[in-house]
Amino acid sequence: MYIPICFNADYREMSPEPYGVAKLVKDSGAFQKGTKNVEIIDELEPEPEDIIIEGKRAPDGFQTTNLDFHLRSLDIKNVAVAGFLTNVCVKSTIRTAYEKGFNVIALSNCIGSGSMEIQEFTVKNNFPTFSFPMTHNEFLAEVK
Repeated sequence: MYIPICFNADYREMSPEPYGVAKLVKDSGAFQKGTKNVEIIDELEPEPEDIIIEGKRAPDGFQTTNLDFHLRSLDIKNVAVAGFLTNVCVKSTIRTAYEKGFNVIALSNCIGSGSMEIQEFTVKNNFPTFSFPMTHNEFLAEVK
């Protein structure tokens, strides 16, 4: 499943005076509907059977979407999470998945952050609390 974040050009989905990461997104003009920066990159192009979850307007992939509905309707118990930003969206989604009772795998080499310091700290100190951190190769070996 893919969960791209996307906003209207005027960011009307945000509060009138956003702060923190929401303010950074709005001030930089990031993730506007119809722009290249909300498209899924060619290397990760979805297959026809993949599900694209729409409506993500917050760091947490569950918060403003029907992700939980899709996972439960497909009787999915294990979720492997990859994405960007490690310490924001990935961490938020991992924590919610854990709190909702899913078995969570954090794909530690399929995530990215603004700095190696933040990346390493988050993977080492936060991820083990709410997930099983592993590389994508370790994960693939587990599911075979």
